[in-house]
Amino acid sequence: MKQNIGYFCIVMTLVILAACSVSSSDNTIPQATTTATGAIVKPNLAQTQSVPVNVLTNRYNNSRSGENLNETVLNQANVNINQFGKLFARKVEGDIYAQPLYVQGIEMPDQQKHNVVYIATMRNMVYAFDADDPAQSDPLWKHDLDKSFTENVFFDIPGGEVGILSTPVIDLTAQTMFLVTRNSEKGHSVYKLHALDIKTGLEKSNSPVKMDLSVRGSGLDNVNGIVHLNSDNQLQRTGLLLLNGQIFFGFGSNNDQGDWFGWIVAYDAATLKQLAIMNTSPNGYQGGIWMGGSGIATDGEFLYLVVANGVNTVANGGKDYGMSILKLKFDGKFKVADYYMPNNYDQLTADDSGLGSTGLILLPNTTLMVAGGKDGNLYVVDQKKLGGYDRKAETSLQIISFGGGGMFVTPVVWDSGPNGKPTVYGWNIQDTLRAFNVNTQIQQLVAQPASESILKSVGRPTGGLAISANGTDTSTGILWVTYAPDADQNAFGRGELVAFDATNLKRILWYSDQNKERDTLGVLSKFASPTIANGKVYVPTFSDELVVYGLLNTSASTN
Repeated sequence: MKQNIGYFCIVMTLVILAACSVSSSDNTIPQATTTATGAIVKPNLAQTQSVPVNVLTNRYNNSRSGENLNETVLNQANVNINQFGKLFARKVEGDIYAQPLYVQGIEMPDQQKHNVVYIATMRNMVYAFDADDPAQSDPLWKHDLDKSFTENVFFDIPGGEVGILSTPVIDLTAQTMFLVTRNSEKGHSVYKLHALDIKTGLEKSNSPVKMDLSVRGSGLDNVNGIVHLNSDNQLQRTGLLLLNGQIFFGFGSNNDQGDWFGWIVAYDAATLKQLAIMNTSPNGYQGGIWMGGSGIATDGEFLYLVVANGVNTVANGGKDYGMSILKLKFDGKFKVADYYMPNNYDQLTADDSGLGSTGLILLPNTTLMVAGGKDGNLYVVDQKKLGGYDRKAETSLQIISFGGGGMFVTPVVWDSGPNGKPTVYGWNIQDTLRAFNVNTQIQQLVAQPASESILKSVGRPTGGLAISANGTDTSTGILWVTYAPDADQNAFGRGELVAFDATNLKRILWYSDQNKERDTLGVLSKFASPTIANGKVYVPTFSDELVVYGLLNTSASTN
């Protein structure tokens, strides 16, 4: 009975908010109705595509900001129950953890140009679908990259298999998608790096290559002074980064079970030759790199990433960087240019808290970067001087509390938010969604929230965040959120997509449970961000399908 009452309260709160919210501009959101229920809903295929939009990497860009500022179709006036909803779904094999990628106007095997959405699944399947036409349900191509690994899979991966877990990256010039599979060979896990032709899905030259990672070190389970990657018990979780013709990505733990390390690798994009390997705790253990699936960030010169809990000896001259933010220089090998380590490292370690649970994002028009922790805090550091470690004093620029629960969803930033300056959005578990403005003059976040929602996150598993807007036009700013309304009662159950007014989080524009019959999402995809491109929202699920939302044409015939 408690579960039913809690669920009813959440739904009623959403209905009241959506029905009563009124825009501060002339674009008043229509009152929530059910007039579209049961109608034959056809997508508006005449949407203008005035700005070419491609989503080629995790979280839209190498700053990992989570924003698409070229969205010319969707805005706060037309995202409502009468004009916006589910258009169609695309069936796939396997759960989707990877963010959907999108390429506009590419010629495919049928010799026609398509806007294409690319999907990778835990079954090691890769799909290319027409991104717009609801009638074209068959993929333009699909590719099976061999058997996924099903051994040693824990409860936090409900599908029981690990194939393609991380988000691929696309080199549009080379017409190539790079991705990592986890394959089962003779009862053991093997990681492979693939380079696929985005037009055909076929392997390119030298693809795939198997990964064999090892470094010198005295760390846990070393063999004659060599530490090896245990592929059976480590996950390749971070999204892939393409920079200067090189591919970068990291490895983390397998649900913190057994023994693990943090690994960072670099490959040549043209030849798939392994260029360099770094272990974050070569003389210790742990220090995984998972960052909620977010990719390593870069400003074009340095690489930035977050290392989770583990041994840290760097303050004493060692080479172990557990629970740190790292700034790396790559010149054929990895060099630590700077680092930050929380002053209360010992307490955070004892509590299994602190850094590593989210990705790191570079804030536009500043030298700031932020990362969240399981302690519920947002850590703000300066790219130019990260701060190192001081046992007597905290060296970060700021530590902002985002609420009572832990932060497992990587924040997003709106480049030109409600005040014309960057705004950071985050959502801790068991707390409300919050936005903090950035004061670019003093290079800090304003300590008090600029806005917060009434809607409260229940718990884990958590979904993802994304921002869409048309440049600096604040009337187009939408914060898209996926979450599980009854997460505490059902660890992997139904998900919901919610659209918030990014200038005022108390105002909900639309949500998928308003018209369940038409718009229901399916099972929540853990940590995965929705992809917004050219008037559509592409949402991964654990229901073996990609769900696509957009503007509706409800004036169509219903016979």
